[in-house]
Amino acid sequence: MHRIATAALLTATGAMLPVALSACGGDPRNTVDFCAELRTSTALLTDGADPAALVDTYRRLDDRTPLRIKDAWHEITVLLERITTFDASSNDETQAVIADALRARTAMETVASWADSTCKVKLSRPSATVPVSDTIALSEVPDESTPPVDTAP
Repeated sequence: MHRIATAALLTATGAMLPVALSACGGDPRNTVDFCAELRTSTALLTDGADPAALVDTYRRLDDRTPLRIKDAWHEITVLLERITTFDASSNDETQAVIADALRARTAMETVASWADSTCKVKLSRPSATVPVSDTIALSEVPDESTPPVDTAP
């Protein structure tokens, strides 16, 4: 009996949720509004010249991101926050940020693909490399034209 009552309550609540959201001003995570915000923010989202503005834009949109990409968007937001605040002089922090960036590639691809197909907005796709310094880049895919470096003594 308890299961039936719980199921009925969940069903009724689920049916009422869209009505309640529309009565309170709408779903803050609706796709139409989010796509409109993406279009007006594309320059900030694709230009890394101002890291603080980039992070602020991701944060601002984080609470509005449609549920379909909410987790991926949040993962990128957290990564950008970390990239702009880590201590580059610390080898451990640098390695951790590089690992985080490589792990977030799937989230970046998910968001870019969704934005392109749903909103017709072109966001940057993840690069095949992650810059480590001004002269070194870490790549997931080895460049076949460059022979491996022998680091043995």
